[in-house]
Amino acid sequence: MQKLQEVGYRDIGIVNIPDTTMNVISTGLNNNVIANVPAKLVEMTYSTNFAPSEIRTGYLISTSTDATPRNLGMVTGYTIIYEGNSTAATAITASQTTMLQSGSLLPPAPVMQVFDSFELMAGEEVEQVILAALRALVAQAEEPKQAKEKEPSSAAEEEAEETTCDSSYPDNCIPPPPPDLTCDDVCARNFEVVPPDPHGFDGNDNDGIGCESGSNQPDLNEPDNNSGST
Repeated sequence: MQKLQEVGYRDIGIVNIPDTTMNVISTGLNNNVIANVPAKLVEMTYSTNFAPSEIRTGYLISTSTDATPRNLGMVTGYTIIYEGNSTAATAITASQTTMLQSGSLLPPAPVMQVFDSFELMAGEEVEQVILAALRALVAQAEEPKQAKEKEPSSAAEEEAEETTCDSSYPDNCIPPPPPDLTCDDVCARNFEVVPPDPHGFDGNDNDGIGCESGSNQPDLNEPDNNSGST
């Protein structure tokens, strides 16, 4: 508004100022839209120093970005003004004044055609930065969904892990039966065994040590009590 006043606009009145967006397009990606920036669509009344007795209805769109080539990395503002028809100040009726103040006069089709065709062109230096930021936003939005999807499987995995190792064999992860295992089925030897020892690795001596002889039977080197000398 200050710039307009500096070049001769006066008695500026804001009728309507809705929020909108402007497209940022990439020249290196076939002019595809890679981002949107916020903008203001302003409907206003004004007169000029050259015709102070005429009240005009005009429209402007204002936006800014740091992605355009002239000043990459620095915020640059852009404004387009569309000057409407003029009316003698004495000819504006009370109903027209009410419509202007209420913001009920929407931009006509020619105005929107001009504004809709206005796009910001990103410099090649910042295209990848913008695309990387968009990918990061998408990934951030996907994280809660992925976390929810993983929760049931993680819980199931933890439960499965707890049930795959029998507590009778604290030094080794040996699954409970079925099937029934023998010492020949496991690599461990001389490991701790606590009741109930479902696989019978402690044999018949119940000394708390499993697979001392490499089988489920007592140590094969123990003397046979049934054999006698003659």
